[in-house]
Amino acid sequence: MVRIGSTKKKDAAFVSGRVLIARGFLKAARNSNLVADAGDIGRGLLGVIGLGMLWQAFRGEHHQHHGNREGSMVGVMAGLIPCPLTLFVMTFAITRGVPQAGVAFAVTMMLGVAFTLSVVALAAVFFRQQLVRLLETRPGLVDAITRAIQILAGLVLVIVAWNAIVPG
Repeated sequence: MVRIGSTKKKDAAFVSGRVLIARGFLKAARNSNLVADAGDIGRGLLGVIGLGMLWQAFRGEHHQHHGNREGSMVGVMAGLIPCPLTLFVMTFAITRGVPQAGVAFAVTMMLGVAFTLSVVALAAVFFRQQLVRLLETRPGLVDAITRAIQILAGLVLVIVAWNAIVPG
C-alpha cells in the first residue's frame, strides 16, 4: 500500500487500525469457534471505521459525494443483503413445519420497513425547504453537530471493537 503525504497522526490511526485487525485474527487463531472468529474480525474492521471517522472529525475533512448514483447503488447493494433475523425466522419456521408463519413474519417485516421508509421519504419531501434554509443560515451549527455525531459514532465503534477483541 502506498501512502503519500501521511502525517504522524494518520500513521498512528493506521497502525491502531491494523492492531485491532491483527488482534481479531490472533483471537480467531486461538479459538476453535469459527462464527465468533468472523465476528471478532468484523468488530476489528468496525473499529478501523471508527478510527477513520474520528480522524475525519478532528481534521475537519468531509466526505465528497459523487452524484445521485452513489446513493442509488448503496440502496441497491443494501437491498441485496438478506435480513439475518428474517433468514433465522424462516429457517426456524421451516424446521418446525410451519413455513406459513415464517412467510407471515417476512411479510410483516417488509411492510414495517416499507412504512418506515415511506414516512422518512415523505418527511424529506415536505420539509425540504425548511431543512435547506436551516443548512444555509447556520453552517457553523450544522458543522458542529455533524462533527459531534461523527466523534460519538467513531468512539462507540472503537470502544465496541476494543472490548470485543482485547481480553480483560
